[in-house]
Amino acid sequence: MSHSTAKLLKAHEHMRNMEYAAAFVLYRELANQNTQNSVAYYHCGNALASIGKNECVRMAISSYEYALRISPNYAAAHFKKGLELLFSLEREEDAFCAAERAAGLSPNDPRPIILISLINFRRGRSAQVEQGLMKISALPGKENDPFIDKLRKEIFLSDDVRVNTMQMRNLVRLMRLSDYIIYPESGK
Repeated sequence: MSHSTAKLLKAHEHMRNMEYAAAFVLYRELANQNTQNSVAYYHCGNALASIGKNECVRMAISSYEYALRISPNYAAAHFKKGLELLFSLEREEDAFCAAERAAGLSPNDPRPIILISLINFRRGRSAQVEQGLMKISALPGKENDPFIDKLRKEIFLSDDVRVNTMQMRNLVRLMRLSDYIIYPESGK
């Protein structure tokens, strides 16, 4: 195993353990070793976004944008940029554009579709929300997925604003860490 691979795996471990600053240091070292490494910049953005402070979120978006300058078709970077634009900076239209781009580049990834559905939910477009959830349910391996039913019931159909807001915050946190918790075998 190369030194860079070992460093990447250690940084991923820090992310899974919620040690975001330590993960950022390792990801940044990898980015500094190769300034054309879009994956390292993407992961820098993830660590910074997970720290959650306003300045860190702005730096995270810059990291995603740098990764996208290197690799314009990096769907995950478009998605994470959109996530932060929406939930950290309230830039809904920019977030929607980023999520649409991610969905177009990676049509079998449910995360951009979820983000688009959340934006449509905020806009009061219930028909588009339902279309998004149906689209996710039609993805390979997502038929009858209990997570989609949970999204529908607990976020999109809840009348209790407090529950809705809390569930949405939990969903955002989960999507921020999705590379390290939901898809740890991806090796990104």
